[in-house]
Amino acid sequence: MTLSTIRNKPKKKWIAPILTLGAVLFWIGIWWLAAEQIDKAWVLPTPAQVFKALFSTITVKKALPILLSSLWGIFKGYLWGVGLGLLLAALTARIYPLHLLFSPLLTVVKATPIASFILILWVFFTNSAVPAYAVMLIVLPIIWANTEAGFGNTDEKLSEMARAYDLSFVKRIRYLYIPSAYPFFKSAAVTALGMAWKAGIAAEVLCTPDGTVGKMIAHAKRDIETAELFAWTILVVAVCFLFEKLLAVLLSLPERKGRVKK
Repeated sequence: MTLSTIRNKPKKKWIAPILTLGAVLFWIGIWWLAAEQIDKAWVLPTPAQVFKALFSTITVKKALPILLSSLWGIFKGYLWGVGLGLLLAALTARIYPLHLLFSPLLTVVKATPIASFILILWVFFTNSAVPAYAVMLIVLPIIWANTEAGFGNTDEKLSEMARAYDLSFVKRIRYLYIPSAYPFFKSAAVTALGMAWKAGIAAEVLCTPDGTVGKMIAHAKRDIETAELFAWTILVVAVCFLFEKLLAVLLSLPERKGRVKK
């Protein structure tokens, strides 16, 4: 059996969700058996204990305002990172000396552990501002590197044709550079969103700004409320998953409508 055969999806669409559900139930079963074997809720709570804590978190502790507070800070940092990343990609793809100027800086940003950035930012900014800046530093290099590669992927023959027909710079951007770079940007934007969510929550855990998910996670760990810690983690993963899927759908709309060629 080849690898391609293993990766083939079932022909009937309804089989895949059932298999996925089966896989989820399998790992929940492993979790339950491990928790029963350890028999210490503060080390590894059972699925029932975690889902009870999750229900309590949503209803009693009113998770929605806390999630919205964290989302707002992360969303701001994400937008800053995307905006600056696109600007830098456009400039460095067109002006090579700028590429040489910014490449070392962005390489350092990508290589530096996020915890180090968070602690450095904490020196200069307030607790509530650190997550947004940390997210921006994570997102910016991802958007810049991928989008710049997309600009560099522009078909040379089409560029020569555009010059031959003396197309304006605006039309070159519309019909050459954007279609070339968009698939790269789309992939980078979805990847960067997941990284942004992780970086933002990590910054909140370290800086504990009021009314955020990170502070709730930090307090659950401090108080050895392991079930609550798991509950907040499940919420974080679920929200991240939903937003990644939503962003992927939104970024696919221009391609489906023919505004940007695949």
